[in-house]
Amino acid sequence: MILLCGLALWATEALAESEPCPEANATVVFEDQSQALMACAAAKGAIGFWADWDLAGSTPLTIEVVEGLTPVHGRHLFGMYDAPTSTIKILSLTACQESVGANPIFGMAFDEELYRSFIVHEVAHAIADQIFAVDIPSIAAHEYIAYVAQLATMPVMLRDRILSWASVEGFVDEYEISEIYLGFSPEHFALKSYLHYLRPENGKAFVNRLLTGDFVPESGFE
Repeated sequence: MILLCGLALWATEALAESEPCPEANATVVFEDQSQALMACAAAKGAIGFWADWDLAGSTPLTIEVVEGLTPVHGRHLFGMYDAPTSTIKILSLTACQESVGANPIFGMAFDEELYRSFIVHEVAHAIADQIFAVDIPSIAAHEYIAYVAQLATMPVMLRDRILSWASVEGFVDEYEISEIYLGFSPEHFALKSYLHYLRPENGKAFVNRLLTGDFVPESGFE
């Protein structure tokens, strides 16, 4: 059984191709050219988000488009970042749609635009990981940044639809930003983070506080 599994894995990997992303410090490993184009466009968007602040990771990234990811704590994942290898694994669009099933994300079907935004989310994680000044950033800090990048780089019409669906306000107090709220409702955490970020007194200044460790969201699990 181990030998057969090994052969199956080898055969799958043999079908994959790799291609550098123009205008992005990344390489995509894929089996479908359309997936590669979406991944590269998303990587460019995420890197542009950071570049606007004169912030960018220096380590090249690898983005692998895969058909399955192992659930973590019982939760199905769309993507994940492995820091030691600077590798992002992201489910293909079809696999994401199958994972979601009849449960909409942000109140809507999982289409190409929403899919692209989740690749942005993972690339934002990867870049943030390279520039955090703290050794072990909080999960809530990481997710705040990744969701802000995801929503900020969405097409305006898509973002407006999502914001209308939720009808929430941004976090009023920064101490509301916590792993407890994230675990309770990731989608609402995402939107409340983005709306908090939009306030003039927050924005880049608050993200810098997260990156430097000047503000550390509470885990709520200690």
